[in-house]
Amino acid sequence: MRFANYIHTALISSIFFLALSCGKAKERNNVVFVHNQKVIDNFQMTKDLMRGLEEEKEILIKERKSIEEQLKKLSRDLSNQNIDSEEQSRRLQSAYNVSAQKIQEIDDNLFRLESQVQTQVTKRLDGYIKSFAEEKQIDFIMGANGSGSLLYGNPESDITEELITYANNKYEGH
Repeated sequence: MRFANYIHTALISSIFFLALSCGKAKERNNVVFVHNQKVIDNFQMTKDLMRGLEEEKEILIKERKSIEEQLKKLSRDLSNQNIDSEEQSRRLQSAYNVSAQKIQEIDDNLFRLESQVQTQVTKRLDGYIKSFAEEKQIDFIMGANGSGSLLYGNPESDITEELITYANNKYEGH
């Protein structure tokens, strides 16, 4: 899913920069990790925004399917040898082009909506991660994403659940 990939990349970048900013010369060296996707998926704000996004996406997808059916019919009509005139052919081609453009606009809107959610979630999580690290006096929070960026993490250093609880409490105003 594009949304998850964008959120994932943004969260990794945020965690990396947070780690760099917290890694000043100190006596402690507190390194922990989280499962990035689990944090994102279980963050209540993600769930809330995705629920709203799904309703908008359903409407756009229904519209897209309807236009795709129109495109199929127009394509059949254009390939039909019984077109009466060049004018009719131009009208069909024009209608086909308009429908194809509408599909592109819908795809762009879907991408824009997902990007807006990604930006909102990332911005909010960035702040929560930073305040969590400061409160817990954590020097580095590494992100585990399954792609090899974190090859091993001692389960005792996994603070995923603790961070999820913290972020959700902050989001809900606790």
